[in-house]
Amino acid sequence: MHHRTILITLLMSITLVLSGCTGDVDDEDDRDTTTGDGDTITPEAEQEGRVVAYVKDAPEDDFHELWVVFTGVHVHRSGDDGNETDGTGTGTTNGNTTDGTTGNDTGSTTGNDTGNTTTTGGWETIWEGENAIDLLRLAENDTRALLGGTELETGRYQQIRLDISEAWGVRTSDFQNVTIEVTTGQAKVVQSFEVSGNGTTELIIDLDLERSLAEQRGGGGGQSARGSDQETRWRLNPVIGSVEVVTR
Repeated sequence: MHHRTILITLLMSITLVLSGCTGDVDDEDDRDTTTGDGDTITPEAEQEGRVVAYVKDAPEDDFHELWVVFTGVHVHRSGDDGNETDGTGTGTTNGNTTDGTTGNDTGSTTGNDTGNTTTTGGWETIWEGENAIDLLRLAENDTRALLGGTELETGRYQQIRLDISEAWGVRTSDFQNVTIEVTTGQAKVVQSFEVSGNGTTELIIDLDLERSLAEQRGGGGGQSARGSDQETRWRLNPVIGSVEVVTR
């Protein structure tokens, strides 16, 4: 009888030990997985955040309407070295500073067998398409127009680029249609912002028309067909005045 009591006590002790081990394993499943070097692998759902781009503008006196065709919005991601520039170098074309390379660079990552990841900087696209917007209508209503949005990797970004293909307007003086020459199809600005995995980052881009538009009168002593002494040409060299970053 004494031996049976001891055996039953031992079996109950073993059962309690095994139950405790199982509970520990279940708890570990709810934690972040770590590599052999102690680096934490965060869940995939936290690796991306949403970024949305808008455009707006202030009033401009020379035009009743001013239409601009936007074709893309891009942002430049910082690399792990904290580099604040795009690393492409610059060149000069017709007196305007432009990227020294054509096309869009994309960010990339390199890894090793231990699971460590190094992020390199590069251009990421928020939106590409074609959207004609009357900027003066936005100014009158003190509103903004949506260009587009996408999911981007979490992290720090430090540049914004706006692509423009063409522009035209209606003059205030005589309500005549005017073709506006786009001398530079891109506008870039240094603007640092953070993308997190638990919300939406809004970029509200203010295109400064006062600095972007230039009126140029042609030479020649004769009168034009409309009776004016000189023909007037308008040019658009887009300049981003400011960017408002809103995190939701």
